Amino acid sequence: MNTGDVVAKWRAMSPGKGAAAFWGALTALLLLAALPLVLLSMTAPSSKAEKPLEDGRRLAASARNAAPDSSPSTVPSLPGIDDAGSKPPVPQRPATPGAPALSTLVTPAAADHVRATDFDLQCWPTMSVVPGTSSTIDCDVSGFNGDGTEISLTCRAEGMVCRMSPETVKDVKDNRTVVAKLTVTAPGSASVGTYTAKAMAAGGETGAALEETEVDVSVPPPFSVSCESIGAAFEKGADARIKCWVAFQEGSADDVALTIKNPREVPATLDVAAVRGVPNQTRSFTILLSTEQLESRSYMVRITASSLRYSQEAGALFQILPA
Repeated sequence: MNTGDVVAKWRAMSPGKGAAAFWGALTALLLLAALPLVLLSMTAPSSKAEKPLEDGRRLAASARNAAPDSSPSTVPSLPGIDDAGSKPPVPQRPATPGAPALSTLVTPAAADHVRATDFDLQCWPTMSVVPGTSSTIDCDVSGFNGDGTEISLTCRAEGMVCRMSPETVKDVKDNRTVVAKLTVTAPGSASVGTYTAKAMAAGGETGAALEETEVDVSVPPPFSVSCESIGAAFEKGADARIKCWVAFQEGSADDVALTIKNPREVPATLDVAAVRGVPNQTRSFTILLSTEQLESRSYMVRITASSLRYSQEAGALFQILPA
């Protein structure tokens, strides 16, 4: 039945319908007839796009069936398609002739402290430096499992100046020890306390070995004060004297003032008010006691010795005997 027959039949079945109803039904019928053609045109591009990929897979499968024993490298393939139909791996940039592969490039960590294998360094562990002076100790550089390679010596000291002598040690061979000197100089303004100096030896067969040793550097006061007091006993009313000393260190030349710290507890005076500083010398002074005012028991008299920057104390113990 063609379209004209359908229209005639429709009009025969609906002779009383109006012209509007007739043309609306005719339009719907034509749209239904054209729908398959529209759907076919929408799906056609995707089918064409998949056809080359399908052809490539079939061609690769045919090649495998034709030569089952051939190696994978001899099987023909299409550009851009592997056996599984996936994308090929990204090509890698060829390595430069003579250069190591990237996977073998290793950057070793810089070792600040590498244990030496052919020498050792040991210094005397303590030293004392008076402000404004220098002090020197010995350091032993011992060789073992070595061939006498040159070793350099350096040092550093906290808040001070140091040096190694000699700065280079040569021919330190097996079972041989070379003595070097570590000298530390303390400034005149150095505070009393303990500091750290470090001696270092570098070199050896590898040229990168490093040995370190630490030294405690003591900065004592430039002077000290002390008094004799053991067994000091006096009768009440007797002439009582206690001898004391101020010992000056090397490089110390400051005058030192002397005072009684507790004059109200112990009636005492000093024969001098100050002593002149002389390096490496000891100056003496005397405590004079008034025993008439003391009861029979033990006492402690305290002395303060002071310079412009330092202060030291000492105590003198004595006893007043019963009458």
